[in-house]
Amino acid sequence: IIVVSPTDKFDEVAAGVNVYFEAGSRRVWIVRPRVKMVTIHRSEQDVQIVAETQTLNASDIMPGLEIPLAKLFE
Repeated sequence: IIVVSPTDKFDEVAAGVNVYFEAGSRRVWIVRPRVKMVTIHRSEQDVQIVAETQTLNASDIMPGLEIPLAKLFE
């Protein structure tokens, strides 16, 4: 999980995603508090954006893990 701070450049953060996959990560989440969304990378090509009104679901890697983003960004 990468949380983007106000001083981070999103392009630089996104470019580092591959490093996590090379280290064995099965998912990389980029949390963007300022825009209240999470970018989920399942691979370099499989990317999903989850908005504040949606639920982040990772039950396939951690059974029962569902996070309503509205709660996360309160």
